[in-house]
Amino acid sequence: TRALSSAASDVYKRQGNMKVELRKWKEEDAPFLAEAANSEGVAENLRDGFPQPYKESDGRDFISFCHKNEGISNIERAVLADGTPVGTIGLRLDAENARSGELGYFLHRDYWGKGVMTEAVRLFCEEVFETTDVCEIHALVLAHNMRSRRVLEKCGFKFVGCGSLLRHGKQTDTLNFIKNKE
Repeated sequence: TRALSSAASDVYKRQGNMKVELRKWKEEDAPFLAEAANSEGVAENLRDGFPQPYKESDGRDFISFCHKNEGISNIERAVLADGTPVGTIGLRLDAENARSGELGYFLHRDYWGKGVMTEAVRLFCEEVFETTDVCEIHALVLAHNMRSRRVLEKCGFKFVGCGSLLRHGKQTDTLNFIKNKE
């Protein structure tokens, strides 16, 4: 499998008055990652296992994981708005099918509803499809998370059905989406 090119540089697009960029995580981003992860509403929309509260040490561990596993099991990028890390986006590659992976992301609450994540998902999918052998990206959102559903729909993901996952000891409904390389 062709791993993500280390030469793949930062990608960006201006969203309104805000410049949206993606780049590899840097060690010095850990405080920004922790701030975004701890912003109100983020953890309620993520799976169990996400540290809460999220400490800077969790951020450093995550960034180290990203560097060690880049293109092997994960592809992860920092989402920047006007040069400041405000969220994360990544793809966990399927162990059985290296041409497929699951998309995941979160964004600091202060940037919700401003088109930042929609642009980040667009940029990320373009990068993945252009620089790797991945031809299918799937995503699931918790059924109550309508903002995330709209992000995926705006980026050309197709709804493929409902599912569920165990969250906080209870079955939680999910909405499943897929995007194929064109």
